[in-house]
Formats: sequence, C-alpha cells, structure tokens
Amino acid sequence: MLTAAIIAGCGTDSAEPDASQEKTEPEAQQTDDTEPKTNIEEIEFPHMHGIGFTSDGEKAFIPAHDGLRVFEDGIWKRVEGPRHDYMGFSMTADGFYSSGHPSMQTDYENPLGIIKSTDGGKSIEVLGLEGEVDFHLMSAGYNSGAIYVMNPQPNSDMEDTGLYLTNNEAKDWKKRDMNGVSGSITSLAAHPDQQGIGAVSTEEGVFLSQDSGDTFEQLLESPVPALTFTHDGEMLAAKGIGKETTLQAIDSSGET
Repeated sequence: MLTAAIIAGCGTDSAEPDASQEKTEPEAQQTDDTEPKTNIEEIEFPHMHGIGFTSDGEKAFIPAHDGLRVFEDGIWKRVEGPRHDYMGFSMTADGFYSSGHPSMQTDYENPLGIIKSTDGGKSIEVLGLEGEVDFHLMSAGYNSGAIYVMNPQPNSDMEDTGLYLTNNEAKDWKKRDMNGVSGSITSLAAHPDQQGIGAVSTEEGVFLSQDSGDTFEQLLESPVPALTFTHDGEMLAAKGIGKETTLQAIDSSGET
C-alpha cells in the first residue's frame, strides 16, 4: 500500500464532465492471425489530486477534476458513478476519505465537506461539513481510523484554522498545536497504524509528530512538496523542486 498526496490547483465550481477529454480508439481491423480488439477509452488525467492503492494491490485510484480513474486488469478506466472533483483524497483499507466539489449531476451541496466511499467511488457518504469547507490537505491512516486535516477557515465544527484530528470519522475534531513547524504546509501524512503519529511538509522541510500533532521534530531541511507513509511505517518524501526533486526515504526512527 502506498498513498501519496499530489497538490494541484482547483477552482470552487462543482465538478463537471469534460466531453472533449473522452476519446475512443476505433475498432481494430480483424486479420487471420489476430483476435478482434474491443474499443478502449483513452483516459486523460486533468488536475491529478492524489493516488491510492487497494489493500490487495490489485487496483490503483487517481482522483481528478472530473472524477476517479482506476487501474485494474492492466488498463486505466473511469470509475462508475458521479464524477465528483475529489480533493484531499486519502485511501484506506476499506475505501477512501475525501473532500472537494460535487458533480453538477447530483444534489450534494458545494463543497462536499468530508466524505467516505467503501465501493470504489461508485457512491459516497457525507460525514460532515457539507456546504461548508473543502479540505485540500487531508490524510487518513490506512488502518488506524485517524484523519488529519488542515482547516482553511472556521466552520461549524472547527472554530479556527489550522491542523485538526478526528479518530471517529468526523464526529469530533480536536485542534492540534503544531509546535515546531515552520513554513507553509504543502502536504500531510498519517501513519498507517498509529493514530498519534503524523507528518507535515513545508518549503522548509519535513516535520514528524508522535503526539497527534501537538509537537513536531524536523527531519529534513529542504523544500518537500509531497510526502506519504508506506504500509510498514516508512516515510517517503519528495525532496526538492522541479527537475531537482528526488525521493527520500525516512525510517520509523527518523533516519534518512
């Protein structure tokens, strides 16, 4: 399992399918020594907002501005169901959590708040804050049930901006102190198994917390646009900017 955050710009409008990006290849001519090929949709990925894998490793999901794509049985295809604009997408053992904007073909309020899906995105369940907030920065522990978010504005569940944590699927949120972090947050990562361990990255480096986000220790001192935890608790950080970016592994003790 590997879940990574990919930060991308997104407007505040509801998601809407873009017919110009749906293409099909013509059916191949049948010859004596080949089997006929079926039409396969040509998949594009505008505004990639993350990536996540199922626990069996058989499927990979990528949320985009106009819905989910899934890699399954050797091909990429669109997920059946409404084409929501998923932001803060975070895969877990039994599905995924996300935020974002609803498809214009549905009656959900914009923004979505925080939602959950357990059927690969065919349907969603709103857990809270519908019509109030769009979390661009969110990370859920793959097995732990912990969900960390960076709240961009006060709302009915959160009195202030900053880092918040829930361990009961958004029923209760607790604000965290974030002592020791410097710079603007670019990514969040929740430990797959331990609710109290999380990490953030900024343009100044990577910071690890072992007390649910109250205090952080700096592990790297360079710009890190994205980071994630692997299934065994190792952290992977995208270190650097542009063509100079490298992948840095950090073990559970904080050693690189």
